[in-house]
Amino acid sequence: MVAQKTQRLASMVAQKTQRLASMVAQKTQRLASMVAQKTQRLASMVAQKTQRLASMVARQV
Repeated sequence: MVAQKTQRLASMVAQKTQRLASMVAQKTQRLASMVAQKTQRLASMVAQKTQRLASMVARQV
């Protein structure tokens, strides 16, 4: 009986651990995706501003 309860408890802990790990993995992936998008948007903005500035400097020279 004790062995059965221990096994059931171990199984429950394993399931909960797996569910938690899965949730953490999803959230990490979503966060990484968001960071990648924001980085790309920022890089694009910096590139545009640099190009505009270079164009302005070229006109003045």
